[in-house]
Amino acid sequence: MANRKSPAEQIEAARQMLARAQARQRATDTRQKIVLGGLLISWLRDDERVKRALLNRIGETHLREQDADVLAGFLNELRGSVQGAHPSEQVQQ
Repeated sequence: MANRKSPAEQIEAARQMLARAQARQRATDTRQKIVLGGLLISWLRDDERVKRALLNRIGETHLREQDADVLAGFLNELRGSVQGAHPSEQVQQ
């Protein structure tokens, strides 16, 4: 005779299946963000227009303190390259 699961065991199995599916989705989302972030960073370093647009947009946006701390070095690099290339133009900070 087959070993049947109780309703509580079936519910627990369904919860575990859902948790695994959610973990897979989070992993996929994370990989997508990493790939897109890499492409964006490369694009920013190569395209002055995109670099200026991002810096201006960030200047209009309130970043959380921890996000600003993480991005500080990279944004300073971008600001330096924009201002170094075109000293007469001011980029919002």
